Amino acid sequence: MACGCAVIGTNVDGIHTVIQDQVNGILCEETSESLSDAIDMLLHDKALRARLGKAASGHIRATQSLDILVQKELRDYQDRL
Repeated sequence: MACGCAVIGTNVDGIHTVIQDQVNGILCEETSESLSDAIDMLLHDKALRARLGKAASGHIRATQSLDILVQKELRDYQDRL
């Protein structure tokens, strides 16, 4: 996601908190058919790949940048004092 690539993830705990279906990636079910459909969708839609990749990169920069992670870590330490 940080590299601006469109991503596909399965709709399981943890993943669906990062990937929003059709917003910054594609969520599929845990079946080979669903994964295959998601791959086909990205392979055949250049505009979708570009849009999802750009949104994925923006999401990671906004929520997982080094500065943000350091701030979160510092807050965790301060909360424990």
